[in-house]
Amino acid sequence: MLTVKYRSELRPVVGAEPVRGRAFSDRKESWNAQVAGPGQQGRKLGRTGGEEAFSLIELLIVVAIIGILSAIALPQLMVARQAALEKAIVSNLKVMASNQQIFYLSPVPLAPSSKADLSKRFARLHELNSYSKNIFGRTIGSLYVDGSQVTYSMVPLWPSTTSLRGRFLIQAAQQSVVNGFLYQVDESGRVVKIR
Repeated sequence: MLTVKYRSELRPVVGAEPVRGRAFSDRKESWNAQVAGPGQQGRKLGRTGGEEAFSLIELLIVVAIIGILSAIALPQLMVARQAALEKAIVSNLKVMASNQQIFYLSPVPLAPSSKADLSKRFARLHELNSYSKNIFGRTIGSLYVDGSQVTYSMVPLWPSTTSLRGRFLIQAAQQSVVNGFLYQVDESGRVVKIR
């Protein structure tokens, strides 16, 4: 009676003659036979004796294929990251514009601005960032907000209180990149890409 090994148990095959000699006791042999199928010899495991292993040519081909695929994918990845960063900056500028509208209704002046002036006006950048719980980044010297990969500033850097009663202009410039993007938003909430 012929026996075929399924996982860890032996089952007899009905109508077959018994096999004399060695049973499928060697785990490597039985695994190779199961993987390769009937009548085929599979790749043997390990590196002992006359067993096969990957040749240097096969490994070099695999490395070359991986290199080609990464050379194709990396530029596309960089373009996608840049596009995602620009969309995030546009979103931040829109949030700044909406927070400016809220600040306009109930101003909360911070030093070095005059705390006595409670008339309706838009916020300077350090006031806006503080009013927004510093979500845009770290305020640097009351003039800039240093965010992740971008620096925000007002135009002019220190607008007068009179000019802030009617309008504001905030710019976002990409850091550490020559000729990086530059966006700006005004009191209407319209975001414009300058470069």
